[in-house]
Amino acid sequence: MPSTPETSRGYLFAAIAFGSWGFAPLYFRMMGHFPAGEMLAHRILWSGVALIVLVLAFQRIEAFKAIFNDRKLVLRMLFSGVLIACNWGLYLWAVVNGHVLESSLGYYINPLFNVALGALILKERLSGRRKIAIGVAGVGVIAMLAGGGNYLWISLLLASSFSVYGLVRKMTPVDPLTGLLFETMLSAPFAFAYLAYVSAQTGQVSGTADSFVMVLLLGTSLVTTIPLLAFNAAAKRLDYATLGICQYLSPSLQFLLAVTVFGEAFTYGHALAFGCIWIGLALYTSDIIRQARTQKL
Repeated sequence: MPSTPETSRGYLFAAIAFGSWGFAPLYFRMMGHFPAGEMLAHRILWSGVALIVLVLAFQRIEAFKAIFNDRKLVLRMLFSGVLIACNWGLYLWAVVNGHVLESSLGYYINPLFNVALGALILKERLSGRRKIAIGVAGVGVIAMLAGGGNYLWISLLLASSFSVYGLVRKMTPVDPLTGLLFETMLSAPFAFAYLAYVSAQTGQVSGTADSFVMVLLLGTSLVTTIPLLAFNAAAKRLDYATLGICQYLSPSLQFLLAVTVFGEAFTYGHALAFGCIWIGLALYTSDIIRQARTQKL
């Protein structure tokens, strides 16, 4: 696409969004062995506070209230809220327990899951190249299962939960900021109840958290909201094909962190699975670029 000041800003916002998501494991690992369940509860509550401030700042409060007037909308948002909470929880558990490699694999698979769901649910037509892309990625997943990929379930659950979440949100006429606040508010009572239970068991307000960890827990609100706002800003300035390619920055950074910083074992099974999925993504990306060029002609 032609380079303009707006597209340059779009690339910057995309780098902030996907870079933040890519380096997020470093942030969460700084909390040491703090339990993933408590981490998730804090992330939900503090993100809710930050999102309330943002919704008020961007004058989206009326749009937020309007959700309650549509019962079907509330039910869809309830479903998407459960999906994103489960996705966040599994992701945090994977990071804390040394499975960043499986997490990155999940988010590599995610775009191909999106394509498959689009074809199955939305009846979107698949080009031959995209069918091959899904097939090649599937071979990689099967090969890893056959090779004893004991934690491949993490990758598959992360990919499937986020893909279904994206599909539900695509079919729900609610803007990202307002929708995320609604989803967070749905989870907030459960998060608060869980922290209250932990406090009653340990006699401390936040279990085993020291002052440094508490600061990091408060910061999860920024880790959640800043990439979201940057992503929305990038989406307004970049075409879909470009944004789709940029999204691979996040799992690529997670992959590099897992192997070079966290020292996770990269097995032959991982090599085969990642190799097949990278080939599939290359086919998928080339088809997006081809389609975008055709539409411009």
